[in-house]
Amino acid sequence: MQTFEYALAFAVVCLASYLIGEGFKRIRLPTITGYLFAGALVGSFGLEFLPSAAAESLRFVDELSLAVIAFVAGSELYLKEIRPRLRQILSSAGGILVATFALVSVAVYVLTAFLPFTAGWRGLAC
Repeated sequence: MQTFEYALAFAVVCLASYLIGEGFKRIRLPTITGYLFAGALVGSFGLEFLPSAAAESLRFVDELSLAVIAFVAGSELYLKEIRPRLRQILSSAGGILVATFALVSVAVYVLTAFLPFTAGWRGLAC
């Protein structure tokens, strides 16, 4: 009986996410944003419509949903629209990469004394 309840709840969540996605499209936001919002709303971080125990039982749905989200996000990219801004996109991505690497490096260096997995790293510095 519990499987039927999970399947019914999943069907309701699918319908709700579709409707929320369409609502987001009307206010000129990507449909995928509505899908993600619906998932956060009914998930364990929001209303907990599906109990946490169901999350493990529905792990395959999580994986399938991630694939669908990636497909939908990729289908909204058009090379003709991206090409004129490719230099800006690549420079932004490069800047984010460099800044992230620098911040994580500094954080690990500063926190080395407090993180258990870094025991003995201080003596390795050049």
